[in-house]
Formats: sequence, structure tokens, C-alpha cells
Amino acid sequence: QMAIIYWIVSIGHRLYYRLNPPKRGLIVTSSQELANQVASKLEIHKKRYRLCECVHYSCPDVKESILAHDVVFMAGVPDTEEGQLEAFCYQNNKSIYLMAELEDVIISTAQSVVLDDMPFLYIHRVEPSPFQVLFKRLMDICISLFGLILFSPVMLIAAIAIKMGDNGPVLFLQQRATITGRIFNMYKFRTMSVAASSEEQQHSATKDDDRITPVGHFLRASRIDELPQLWNVLKGDMSIVGPRPEMLENVNKYTAEVPEFQYRQQMKAGMTGLAQIEGKYNTSPKEKAMLDLIYIEQFSLAMDLKLML
Repeated sequence: QMAIIYWIVSIGHRLYYRLNPPKRGLIVTSSQELANQVASKLEIHKKRYRLCECVHYSCPDVKESILAHDVVFMAGVPDTEEGQLEAFCYQNNKSIYLMAELEDVIISTAQSVVLDDMPFLYIHRVEPSPFQVLFKRLMDICISLFGLILFSPVMLIAAIAIKMGDNGPVLFLQQRATITGRIFNMYKFRTMSVAASSEEQQHSATKDDDRITPVGHFLRASRIDELPQLWNVLKGDMSIVGPRPEMLENVNKYTAEVPEFQYRQQMKAGMTGLAQIEGKYNTSPKEKAMLDLIYIEQFSLAMDLKLML
């Protein structure tokens, strides 16, 4: 049955892209660095877009380049020039992708309002309703309780493997920040050596970190090391879905680099979230903050279910 489903999906996938060939793409940017970033993203979606050209926004023939392509990706273009190029693309029926900034995320939920005969964009924070808060909490309790029971054999095996590895502690507790900056102890299975887990040496792990134990490599790769956080969810420290809680030193560091990073603490921290699903190991603090703000601004119970799935 699974083979039949896979076969049908594969045929549908090939048929769709045969009927919808990749669109000719153009990058309009202010720097080579931004152009390379956008080009690397388009390479992942080469069935949808075929990058044909990259031009600087001040190039004299930038409009001729736009007319020769189907879709335009703008990155780092100053506001005045961006507005002019947007108008030109709109006039000539060209699709546009704008690299989002914080103000774009904030305005994404704006409503069009006409006061007398003057159009405005009405921007306001939509807080979760009491029903949404209650339902989300009930969902967290049910899922975390079910998960603790379902994965108890896996957690027991992981605990035995960690103990047999170096006879050190099984769990690792670390202070993290959640909604309104409240501090709590987050639980994880210990994946690093006992020495590396000491308070003095705590800092974010890298991809090939030599502090990680052999058992720890498997626990991290399979995400089994995160399972004890189901207890954090049951206690109410965390939610299943929400902005991922950062180490305290990272919160201070990232907020110094990107002041908007602190906006993530407008919602309870989660085991997973939009930034974890859409992001990568090396997603920058700014991009992580933007993804979490998209989740916060567009929060719904339906989105929570979608992200869980």
C-alpha cells in the first residue's frame, strides 16, 4: 500500500513539473554576498526557479533585465529604489520576492481600513484568545503525557546507554528563557562528556563537536536527547510548539546583535517551532528571530497542528 502511494505521488510530482517548468529568475541586489545567499536558496528549489541572471539595483539596464525574466528576487535594495522597481514589476506583471525585514513581518497581518476616503493599514497585535490558550495547554498536557508513556522504553534504553558510556549523570539541566524572560531548568539527556557539561564549559555545540560522546552523537541525530523536555511541557515550562528556548548567554549575545531577538519571548518556549522546521543548523539569529516572529504574529491552533505534523 505504501509502495502504491509512493508511486502515485512520484507520478504526480513529475507530471506537475512537466506541466509547470521552472520560471526564469533574476536576482536584483545590493551586494555579491546577498546574491550568493539567495542563489544558494534557489538551488534547492531549481525545479521551480531557474536562476538566469543577477544584477545590481543601480545597473542602467536593470529594467530590461526584469522584462526578460518571469520572477524577480530583491535582496538588500534601498527603500526608494525598491519601491520604484516594485512598481515597474507590478506594471509589467512580474512576480516579486522581497527579502523580508522585521517591519515586513509586523505588517504581514495588517488589515486594510478606509477612514472616510483615506486608506490605512491597521496593525495591531492579536493576542491568543482565552480559548486558544486553554486549548493549547490542554493539548500540551495530553501530548506530553502520551509521549512520556509511549517513549518510556526508548528513554529507559537511552538512560542505560548513557550510564554505561561513562558512568556519568543521565540528565543534563540547563537554564533557558521562556515567555517574558522567565528562567526555567530545561531537561535533556546528557550527550557530552561529564567535563564538558560543567557550568564553566557550557556553550552551543557545533556540528562536529569533539565534546559529544559516541552515545551522544546518536541521541542528537535521532533527537532522542530532547525527549525529557516532554516533562518540561507537562510541568508548564514549555509548550510542544513555540520559539525554541535559547541558552541565556546566547539570548544576551543574539539580542546585542539583533535587538528584535528578544521579541521571541512574547510566547511560551516550545520543543519545536517554525524556526526549527524551516531553519537549518547554521540559521542566523536574525533569520531565526524572523521565523519565530512569523509564528507569533500568525499564531493559530491550526498552525500548531501543522507544525507538529
